[in-house]
Amino acid sequence: MADSQTSKSVTVGAHCRHWHTSSLWLASQRIHREDQGLKPSKQQLQEFFTRDFPQANFSIDDVGERSATVRKKIAFEHLRPGGTVSGPVMMEVADTALYVAILHEIGLVALAVTTNLNINFLNKPVADKDLVARCQLIKVGKTLIIGDVFIYSDGQDAPVAHAVGTYSIPPKRNDHLGSVNTI
Repeated sequence: MADSQTSKSVTVGAHCRHWHTSSLWLASQRIHREDQGLKPSKQQLQEFFTRDFPQANFSIDDVGERSATVRKKIAFEHLRPGGTVSGPVMMEVADTALYVAILHEIGLVALAVTTNLNINFLNKPVADKDLVARCQLIKVGKTLIIGDVFIYSDGQDAPVAHAVGTYSIPPKRNDHLGSVNTI
């Protein structure tokens, strides 16, 4: 088995955690980044999603200061009756943009989870165009992060949806591996 795919079990308190070697390496890199104030690059984020969420069909266009832009290619399976992109697909794109912006801001935290997502559908998306979601984080706290997301059909000026989402950030728990909530 290749080194990047080997696994190790680590006992943390009364619980046994199963870690991939690559996850252990990423945890050590997160600790290193925190010490130096570095953030994961666009390429590192895309590699993380490709490896850990292979079913996610999106690309990262840009990451910046408390922001991210992601793109989802729209295919036939994303359409609903009436020839428009389904609401759940737009919600997925909003949540993904928010998650990418958060991970760029705080590092690759495995257990950061959505606690709330409100979405308003504003205009009919163009069925044969990519969806582009632009997220701006509006509050970055110790335990909660809130972001604002506008979704567009590629090349269109008017947004097709607007979402506001909140993520819960797990508390740091340190042991000999560093923060066990990071990957």
